[in-house]
Amino acid sequence: MSSLAASCIEPRYSRCWRTSARIGRTCGLSRPLTWICTLVDTMLPWSSLTIQRQVGVNRVNLTHLTSSDVCGTFLPETRYDCIALFPRPALRRGLSCVLRPHVTYFAYLDEFGHIGPYVSRSHPRFNDSPVFGLAGFVLPSHEVRGFGTWFYQHKCRLLSFEINRSGQHPALWEKKGASLYTATNVTKYRQLRVFTNRLFNKIDTLRGFVFYVGVKKTAMPHEHNPNSLYGGVFLEAIKRINDFCKKSDGPPHEFALFLDEHDQRPALITKAAQSMYAKKERRQHLIEPPFHLESHRYQTLQAADWISGLIGRLAAMWVDPAAYPENQVFGSYFEARLARSSRRSGVRR
Repeated sequence: MSSLAASCIEPRYSRCWRTSARIGRTCGLSRPLTWICTLVDTMLPWSSLTIQRQVGVNRVNLTHLTSSDVCGTFLPETRYDCIALFPRPALRRGLSCVLRPHVTYFAYLDEFGHIGPYVSRSHPRFNDSPVFGLAGFVLPSHEVRGFGTWFYQHKCRLLSFEINRSGQHPALWEKKGASLYTATNVTKYRQLRVFTNRLFNKIDTLRGFVFYVGVKKTAMPHEHNPNSLYGGVFLEAIKRINDFCKKSDGPPHEFALFLDEHDQRPALITKAAQSMYAKKERRQHLIEPPFHLESHRYQTLQAADWISGLIGRLAAMWVDPAAYPENQVFGSYFEARLARSSRRSGVRR
């Protein structure tokens, strides 16, 4: 046992050393293994280890171990950021054992664009938006309470004049994202631009991401089916978040989905349940069918609505830039920042 490793591990974790030889045999290694444990309180519960070998510039998974495999009953209550495992003396070409915590994510989504048919912006009736989709954000569940407080405080500062004029309690007052993110507001108010970037930064800091999925509407008015359109986008959103949880680096994650109230709630819950328990390609990382909430009572859903309002402007510009030239201002200020914060997102054109 090296002095470096011995100084990093408390006596009550010594069982790690006794399992190192067994883990080495599992991974096909003949040389002794040295554990270096870094105890970092990240408030993330851990459940398993993925052991990898460095092969050139790539890492190849060798085996997957649960917390009981590695440390028995000594470590379940400990908060870990990582555990590194190296064979001596060849550290550079060695094997690393990286702890990836099992995470439950909460996804908050709201509609962007318009559910009705679209012909053109100059059409006397069908001129609302060329796109429809769902957008919002995804956060680890243990970060949601703090994020809701953060958003509430910034909302009160940013829109204090309107909140005071309304006479409502700020916790029950909401500003729709489509009304907030207008070309005039973004151009005129620097505070709104600063807040938007801070919102993306906050989501990144909490190890979450922005998410959106949508489509360009191409059906003629007499062929347009709004319920079918919503259902298709809804199932695509579940599929993409499920794939994120399934293909994450480490143990599979799980998620719960929260949406604004919808008049087709029973049909949407049925679709979600059918996708969860389908015989093929089931969405097994979705914990329960989606929850539908009153947006004015939930700060998190209001934040999702603001993100939806912004993405609705950008998406209209993406699919029909000639019809929405004023939306270029959204691209100038936010498009690159949005690309860095979003995952598994897109608008089908």
